Amino acid sequence: MSDISLDEATLWQTRHGHDITDSVAFHGPPGTGKTTTAAATIGTLVRDHDYTIGDVAWVTYRRSLARDTLNRLAEWDVISDDQLADPSEGATRYIGTAHAVANRCADIAAEPVEPWQRADFCEKRGMQFWTSEPWNKSAGKQLFRVFDYLANANTTPADTETLHRCPHYDDLQSLWTGNVPDAWADWTDYKAQCNVIDFHEMLQRPLESGARPSRRILVIDEYHDVTQLMHDLFSGWMDDAEIVIVAGDPHQVVNAYDGASPEYFDNLELPKVLLPKSFRVSDEHWALATTVLANAHTPPDVDTCDSPGLINDYNSARFEYSSEASAWVTYPGESRQGSPAWIVDQYDGSTLFLSRTQMQTDGICRALEAAGIPFKSQQALRGWNAEGESVRALHNALQKLQGYSPSAMGLTGAAGFDRYQSSNKDPRAVDLTSLEAQILLEAVNARTLSITRSEVDDKADALNERGTVGLDTLRDWTKATFWEQYTAGATSVDRLNKSVFPQGDRRRDLVALKQALAAQDGPVYPDDIDTWAITIHASKGMEADDVVVYDGVSNRIRSEMQANTRTEQNEYRTWYVALSRPRKRLHIMRGAFEWTSQIVPTDLQQVV
Repeated sequence: MSDISLDEATLWQTRHGHDITDSVAFHGPPGTGKTTTAAATIGTLVRDHDYTIGDVAWVTYRRSLARDTLNRLAEWDVISDDQLADPSEGATRYIGTAHAVANRCADIAAEPVEPWQRADFCEKRGMQFWTSEPWNKSAGKQLFRVFDYLANANTTPADTETLHRCPHYDDLQSLWTGNVPDAWADWTDYKAQCNVIDFHEMLQRPLESGARPSRRILVIDEYHDVTQLMHDLFSGWMDDAEIVIVAGDPHQVVNAYDGASPEYFDNLELPKVLLPKSFRVSDEHWALATTVLANAHTPPDVDTCDSPGLINDYNSARFEYSSEASAWVTYPGESRQGSPAWIVDQYDGSTLFLSRTQMQTDGICRALEAAGIPFKSQQALRGWNAEGESVRALHNALQKLQGYSPSAMGLTGAAGFDRYQSSNKDPRAVDLTSLEAQILLEAVNARTLSITRSEVDDKADALNERGTVGLDTLRDWTKATFWEQYTAGATSVDRLNKSVFPQGDRRRDLVALKQALAAQDGPVYPDDIDTWAITIHASKGMEADDVVVYDGVSNRIRSEMQANTRTEQNEYRTWYVALSRPRKRLHIMRGAFEWTSQIVPTDLQQVV
């Protein structure tokens, strides 16, 4: 969201002849401020009309956007600091993701299904679920992709037309010859026995029971991400509201494989208001993005931002993956012009690396790891933003330990607080987070500890309660050899217990850890990181100063585009999203993956 005041925000619907209290749907192309305009509408209604924040229900697709929206409303004094501190309660309890708001409406007590429970169900049926890499397919994973698609369509396997139309059904049949309706029924029984629910049931249950937020104002953001199930649920909620505000962009629908469609936005019985100016996308970037979109759609007519946008076109060095070794054997080094590390080093500000598939993105992640560059990514990949990320936790712990030799820790004879006076490094000033301390204690050689492994486990439980542990406390749990072996940064990595890392990822994690310790000056936390490596599909709503787009689609995607018009339309929308993410510079990488073919135009001078 842009950093503007409530009074500076434009209420575009009023410029189209609508009153602020009218229900409207904002059609917001990239960078035009869909969410900002919706938030300004709410802020104005609360400030200048007979409404309070307790009259508002606001649902969105992404947690990050829900948080941003709450922060924006707090900046505009629409909600208080106390409400921002705990938005799931009180007047703001119906402002959040669609699933969170629906869950609060229906007061669902069951816990959501964990991946291991899906795996357990499959294993009991003799089906493989887990795969060595997140992009690999298995019968179990494909079965649940079919289940999820049907649920998103608000139907069941008895609906054979939708079942056969599911884009994952053919892949499932090639891996498994079982009966989908029987498996669906068995999975329903399994969930009931475990008292768990699928994610989509947070939407289905309030739809079935009629539970609604029943607020006077309803805002639904990112409507281009909705499926039939969401659309059915939201339609009922709209009937209850005096004012309905919808924000979306039918040209940014990229999840057709999950059941999303532009038709849900296009068919809304609300006046459409096209937001007329992009405040992010330059004329150059817009020209390229809409040239791609025009292969299957009519681009919207909007003004671009006032700043010029640079486009750099590179012939990328190759990324090569060995299926035998399950590893990347070739990737561009940091000194190579256009490599991921070179881009990060060359330009200040935020960087977003985009590619079409998880496999390609993983190769980019590998190149960043080799250069010691922390990055964020989506859940299935290896970003430093992953919950419980062991590389990040060990990196930060070892960074904090650097320089604390046995003498610095007072292990050479002195006692009490006096033991630190001979050193300018006071361990009482350094704390490890509970995660950093737990993973460090698991990773070090047991002979360097003055407590047993079972006592380490007890300490870990206590750490969860306390949150942090100081180095002076850590000193009491360790021997002098600990401070000899684990206070030298990157060179300490070779002395770690390697089993702390997952077996298949062990070597790669060790390299990533060692390189990061050598390259970084201190601890790194997710909020410090402004480099992302992510698939295009996961990048909706994101933007960065520098966006690096790896051109190319696989032969399979190309064949599916030729065979199915809806697939072709979805693909060109996907690349439109990718090419409209940059604030300053767009970098196009050509030929990086040999199994892909060009989709971004090569005649850039003519296009721009």
